[in-house]
Amino acid sequence: MVKVLINDWPFSMGATALLRMDTEKQITYKANLLDIPTEWIESLPERLFDYLINTYSMGNKREEQLKRALQKLSFNMEEAEAKKKEGYKFHSDIIKSTVKDGLERVAKYFPDYQDEVTELLLNINTAIKEMTLEKLNLYISKAIELLKQREIDQKLTLNVVKATLLANSGGQVSFLNVTKNTLSYKEQIALFRKDFIEPVVFELKMQECIQNQDEEQAWKLVQESECDLAVEWKKKNKKATKMDFSYFYTLPNCSGIEGQWGTLAYEEMMFMPLASNSANDFYDGQRKNAPVISKLARVLLFLSPLGCVSYKKMIGREEQFVYGFLHIEGDCMETKRRNDAFMQSLSKDKLFGNALISSHEKIAQVENERKSITVLIEWITYSQAKKTLLEYRVVNDAFITALVEHPKQFNLNKVFPVSFREQLVHQSLRNGDTKALIFEELRNKITENSGYYNGIKMALNLRELISNGGNIVDQKTLTDRMYGRGQSINKYFTQKKSEGDDYRAPNEKKLATISYRLLNAAKGGNRQVFFDTVLRLHLSASKPISKEFTSLLDHKAVTDHEFATMSLAFIAGLMSQYEVKEKTEEVKS
Repeated sequence: MVKVLINDWPFSMGATALLRMDTEKQITYKANLLDIPTEWIESLPERLFDYLINTYSMGNKREEQLKRALQKLSFNMEEAEAKKKEGYKFHSDIIKSTVKDGLERVAKYFPDYQDEVTELLLNINTAIKEMTLEKLNLYISKAIELLKQREIDQKLTLNVVKATLLANSGGQVSFLNVTKNTLSYKEQIALFRKDFIEPVVFELKMQECIQNQDEEQAWKLVQESECDLAVEWKKKNKKATKMDFSYFYTLPNCSGIEGQWGTLAYEEMMFMPLASNSANDFYDGQRKNAPVISKLARVLLFLSPLGCVSYKKMIGREEQFVYGFLHIEGDCMETKRRNDAFMQSLSKDKLFGNALISSHEKIAQVENERKSITVLIEWITYSQAKKTLLEYRVVNDAFITALVEHPKQFNLNKVFPVSFREQLVHQSLRNGDTKALIFEELRNKITENSGYYNGIKMALNLRELISNGGNIVDQKTLTDRMYGRGQSINKYFTQKKSEGDDYRAPNEKKLATISYRLLNAAKGGNRQVFFDTVLRLHLSASKPISKEFTSLLDHKAVTDHEFATMSLAFIAGLMSQYEVKEKTEEVKS
């Protein structure tokens, strides 16, 4: 039994991965201390590979893609000719590329299937060309059956996982080298055992021998092992006839896991995101400056991506996959639960904001439990450039809790487009002001002549919520009041003329022009221009001006933050179509 104290998030990611593989619940835990049986670690290669195949099966993934495309293809056949042709080509191209990618890999690693692969590809392309769905279904079923054969699925899944998941953190290790892709499934298990597990098991058993002063067992271990520590001991004790533990007493301590020996330099080949390199510890060329870690710490770091959740995020102007991890200090099991819920929700709708809420929503907390702090870590490694983008954010639990407990008042699904919603959530997690994001989205909606501004109102309500420390107000918020005021002005100018009323020409364009003027005043913080324009609008509509507007020019009564809320909410209400009912967004999976 080895005790592993988890103190930092990179090792917490690895611990989460281990707990996910522990289906028999053999690992015991208390807060951030794990008790792992040595026998469990010895069986880790088989556990790991089974977990990879069951979780990331390429056969299952391609089956899902092909069946979904086939279903949509059949729907296209029932549509009008022009739309039918366009949709049919789009979904048939997905089928052809998915089948080709999978079957060509089968032929590459399993040459005996070359003829069958060639025939299947030809038949599928012919069926698509002839638009015979019955035959296409038959051939796709045969392709899926081939791709899901256990030996084939194991090979293709393992190669993809190594290249796309483990390689992002694992650095330059033999196991991840592309030349090892030709090895069989059992040969890859044996390689992982030799490179990663045998050195760990040797150290753990040697530590046990030292603790028990069992020289006989220690001597046997050293003589039978080819691990680097055993080889080094034999070099230093060539003439020894019995065990001498003095060499092991001189080994430094692991910088990551208490009680383990630091036998490896913490370099990029161990863990690329945060390891030592020429830009930090080696700036003066002295490699001895690097921290040292144990073989066990190395395993946790290598497995760390398996404890994370992968999703798309805008980085600059490009959308890229990043690794996200919710770290709860001092609680390994709660960390696992939170990340499991996070991953499960993301797998359903692919939306970061919804997944983050679900990760809190599905966790039942003990009533008197101490308040825990959740840190969101996002990272992506560019292996060729040897660069890592890393961001830490303390999750605002008050903000998330309000979203969970008041879904009607703060419904993120009413904020769209989705890209705007996701940006709002990320900015809110950074505890940053979302004013600039809301301003740009409001300008876009006015430019596009959109009639739906309820998403802007919801975003402003969330902004108010954050500024209030997550406290919900019983009465209407400032956003609600200003939005409603703008709507009432809009209704006056856009409602149909009734008999006896003075004639009012269509004012949509006039309102848009006024909104641009108000928006520029709001952006520049020009309260005088904003107040004058709002006052003229109220006079034109024969409406009394509200108390909030009368105190607008007083900087002590109305802060800059409140002015931004008032102005943006009023503009959104002014441009919204009063008759439009609230929409609910349909998220396509």
